[in-house]
Amino acid sequence: MRLSHHLTRALFCASLVASMVVGLPASSRAAGNSGNQAGVYVDWGNPMGRESNVQAFEAWLGRKNLLALDYLPGDTWANMVATAKWLPGYWWQGNPNRKVVWSIALTVSGTSLTQVASGAADESFKTIADILAHANPNAIIRIGWEANGDWFAWSAGSGQQANYIAAYRHVVDIFRKASPSFLMDWCVNIGTLKVPPDQFYPGDQYVDIIGMDIYDKDPLSKIDPKAAWQSYLTSAYGLNWHRDFAAKHGKPMAYSEWGMGDEGDNPYFITAMANWMATNNVVYNIYWNTNASYPGMISTGQYPKAAKQFQALKP
Repeated sequence: MRLSHHLTRALFCASLVASMVVGLPASSRAAGNSGNQAGVYVDWGNPMGRESNVQAFEAWLGRKNLLALDYLPGDTWANMVATAKWLPGYWWQGNPNRKVVWSIALTVSGTSLTQVASGAADESFKTIADILAHANPNAIIRIGWEANGDWFAWSAGSGQQANYIAAYRHVVDIFRKASPSFLMDWCVNIGTLKVPPDQFYPGDQYVDIIGMDIYDKDPLSKIDPKAAWQSYLTSAYGLNWHRDFAAKHGKPMAYSEWGMGDEGDNPYFITAMANWMATNNVVYNIYWNTNASYPGMISTGQYPKAAKQFQALKP
């Protein structure tokens, strides 16, 4: 009896997600945790500094084989494509075994989501997808992340939910044609923000991993870190929602950006996140070890108490 395309892909992705984690037996997902491959986003400096800075973080943490997170620029299509033509090569030169999670803009300023869905940017996406497929056909691809906010051109707010879904599906089809083994991480920001995340979910056939970005930004953290953590868990479209939504759709979770935020040295947040990720179906996490956008740098003494916990727990 032939399996449906959707079921076949679900089984394939479950096996692939499990096998990508170093030392992870495929049977471990049955226990509710898919292995939680650790990763890091660091200050890059010059292009060749990417791999060396990841290695420096690995030495500080005492853990090897970390995932790395990188981004193609989202300002213009030309810059996006031009960067795709050289950036993966720098990673390969630095360490051909380094696994990279690629964040790809769903559109750029001046191109609407409707235009993307109708094929206006196909040439750019096809070029990028082919390059990344050649570099690593099993890569995790994070397209159009944090669309419940309003800070990216692909925001699903202001009534753009259906247009976001159509554009996302169209681009996923392009990437999967380049490599059926790509894993698609649909990633939102914690909270409702401009639009509830479940209103622009692209559908199970277009998503392999359901991700969420979270930083310690609740002012309550300075007064009562435990209460702040409970808010992260129970607030609308918080961590509990993320867990339940992913389980409902049969997908593993990921935290492709997480870290300290604006609320100072909070080791409780590190401990709580480490425990959360260890006891739920989290396939990977990326710690934001930089002060770009969010003051997350943890390896240089900025947050000594949190750093001590991070080194001890190695989340």
